[in-house]
Amino acid sequence: MSRPTLGRYLAGILLALAVALGSVAPASASDASLKQTIKKLDRSLEKKAGAVAFPEDPKSSTFAKDYAAATAKLDKLLASYRSGIADERGSTSKGRQARKLLMSATSGLRTWLKTLTGVVTRTPAGEDASAADQAKLKDAAKGFKKALKDNTRAYKLLGMKAPEPSVPGEDGTTAV
Repeated sequence: MSRPTLGRYLAGILLALAVALGSVAPASASDASLKQTIKKLDRSLEKKAGAVAFPEDPKSSTFAKDYAAATAKLDKLLASYRSGIADERGSTSKGRQARKLLMSATSGLRTWLKTLTGVVTRTPAGEDASAADQAKLKDAAKGFKKALKDNTRAYKLLGMKAPEPSVPGEDGTTAV
């Protein structure tokens, strides 16, 4: 490639990068913006997660498949929630710490969901999980509890009231 052609090529790449990077909205840097985003994401998550239907009969031949599909939808919602939080920046140390805790909590919940789904799909219908899977569930439950604590702590740091946690299986609408 000759120098003039190479120069035009590089200039074109740099121009494309400048346009692409310039079109990305900068992250907001205030605790108020973070709070507003959390409220918006909470409403969206509550509405969409409430619409996810979990299978009722664990002895059903399609239970594992249906359960995996439901948890995949929840995982996608949590990923979207985490992405929304990641786009924000706190302006104070409390805001930054709250954001970090929310990111950690969301990751912990996603890990818990994936572990739960793995155990359900490996366990034959109507049978108990293996000892190894039961150990994984215990570890995942610890991670779930930590995620709930991180979530509550993040809300407190921002001076917000944390939403009441909905533990699967507690209200009879979700089978675990």
